[in-house]
Amino acid sequence: MEKITSRATRITILTNALLFLVKLLAGIFAGSLAIISDAMNSFMDILSSVAIWAAVRVSYKEADWNHPFGHSRAQPVAGLVVAVLAGVLGIEILQTAIMNLITATHDHQFKLVPVLVLVISILSKLFLARYLQHVGTQADSPAIRASAVDSRNDVLISSVALIGYLLATMGWLAVDDVAAMIISGFIIYAGFDIGKENLDYLMGSIPAEEHVERMKKLMLNVDGVLDFNEIRAHYVGHFVHVEVHIDVASELTVREAHDIGTAVQAQLETLDIVDRAFVHIDPICVTREGKD
Repeated sequence: MEKITSRATRITILTNALLFLVKLLAGIFAGSLAIISDAMNSFMDILSSVAIWAAVRVSYKEADWNHPFGHSRAQPVAGLVVAVLAGVLGIEILQTAIMNLITATHDHQFKLVPVLVLVISILSKLFLARYLQHVGTQADSPAIRASAVDSRNDVLISSVALIGYLLATMGWLAVDDVAAMIISGFIIYAGFDIGKENLDYLMGSIPAEEHVERMKKLMLNVDGVLDFNEIRAHYVGHFVHVEVHIDVASELTVREAHDIGTAVQAQLETLDIVDRAFVHIDPICVTREGKD
């Protein structure tokens, strides 16, 4: 999985670097704040992708003496970096757009190059978003999924920039600055959304109910497990640690009960989302009817 996620991150960095360069030049050439704002969004994507690439490499390192539970928290940390960068950039663009709207007088003339650049940006980001979503789901990587969300937002951002530029060339001069303000709103919202998801990972929030239900079914399918009386699961980075209390017959030997606990642990750890499972065994008396 490390090779897949690293390749996806490298592709993202290269794509965003090319888009930043061409959109910045196109924005300066056209005198469009909306297109320049879109270019700065691509620049933020470069920084974010570099942070994600570094985090992915760190997160797949083996556990060591100082990090006995591994390094999986690195990916949510990168996600928070992305969120902060998005928020700062969005506010900066918003301030610039407002000042332009109040003080600037500008005249936009239609130029084909900026339009072509934005169309290429929209198409490339559509393909990139689908690719990253596939990789993020396959590798269960919150950092890659965050990058996929960001790429989808970039499609909207470039579309707004394109519409704003075209309307400005038709005489609606203020629309370009309004488009830049809308773009800043997209960026700020994306930062908030990404930040919330990754903060949940770092704070050890519980996984989705569907994952917990799968854990319950796996436990109850193990021979010798009569029931369970407690299950606690929480994120450690982008993986889950789960602690369960299972009921076994008190007549079993210590070895037999231990083997059942080991089987439950092995079953839980077959789930891609689960990194570690801790099983506590509770012996209970069983009557002939199979009840307490």
